[in-house]
Amino acid sequence: DGVQKVAKPRRSPGRFLRRYGIWIMALTFLLLTWADRTWNITGSPRATAVLLLVLFGAAVAMAYIYKRRAFCRYVCPIGALTGLYAMTSVVELRSKEATCQGCGKVCYKGDVRFEGCPLYEYPRTLDTNRNCNLCARCIKSCPRDYFELRLRPPGRELWSLRSPLVGEAVLALLLVALVYMQTLDMTNAWGSYMRWVIRGGWLGGYKLALTLSFLGGAALVVAVYLGVSRLSSRAGGWQRNLASFGYAYIPLALAAHLGHNSSHLLGEGERALKTAAAALASPFGLQVYVDYGSTGMPALSQVWMVGVVALGAAASLYTAWRIGARLRASGQGSALPHLVFLLVLSALFVQLFLLPMNPRHSH
Repeated sequence: DGVQKVAKPRRSPGRFLRRYGIWIMALTFLLLTWADRTWNITGSPRATAVLLLVLFGAAVAMAYIYKRRAFCRYVCPIGALTGLYAMTSVVELRSKEATCQGCGKVCYKGDVRFEGCPLYEYPRTLDTNRNCNLCARCIKSCPRDYFELRLRPPGRELWSLRSPLVGEAVLALLLVALVYMQTLDMTNAWGSYMRWVIRGGWLGGYKLALTLSFLGGAALVVAVYLGVSRLSSRAGGWQRNLASFGYAYIPLALAAHLGHNSSHLLGEGERALKTAAAALASPFGLQVYVDYGSTGMPALSQVWMVGVVALGAAASLYTAWRIGARLRASGQGSALPHLVFLLVLSALFVQLFLLPMNPRHSH
């Protein structure tokens, strides 16, 4: 915002960013996940700082070139992640369609008092949380109070979206695959696998073996999804099937992500609090003992993680059933192959969270 107040850019993102932005976000998210595991970014304060500076620099550069928030809408990998997960929210900002008359699109363009939508959405026709960060500028700028925040059933837009995108569907499957691979990386079984691969010389050194394993896992999930979409499509509606059913995998990805992060919180939360207390006490000459030894995952933690995944799996199955009912009515597809694939993925996640884990990914 500060850069744009000085530079006053007037350009809007061109056709390339508008068309391929979601693919850029999917690619950058894939690269970010790969880089984190390859160079242990989250385990190094310096590497974390470098990553944040790179993201900040990219945001500043695009803010200098384009008006509003082109980086957030078309490039940011974190925006892609939170945008898809926001589609499951119980809160939405929408127009009161029965009364809204457009009013010169002031909600999109802005006026002398308030800027327009920072993410290039026309709030009047907004039907998804994917590109809404609840900044409420449309509410402030609307002269007739045509917008409102309201509650809704969680995930409803996943099966009622008017314009599903193939890129978002593929990103949803990448989220499922990458969360699985990241969690697998915390298990003792992954350490045994990597030692076997490296000692056997099957995939070269550690970084190459890690790269090929991660990319291979992600490619396998996406490839199976493509096959499942082809199998479930009818009457030449393969691309529509591919784009629509991808959103059914978002609740499972979100639940697995919550389970993954819960393992860090429940397995390391106590040490994190003690570390913070030790840092705060040190200037006053006080000492707090922190045990940095290995911490196993308690059984209660595993019950919690499996429960979260089971809830996400149920939500994904219900979403796939609703999407299938809509497509079946138009003769474009069946949900059965996707329901089977979701059951397989859910079973794999449940088995994964029951394995012994080391939250620090150290083997």
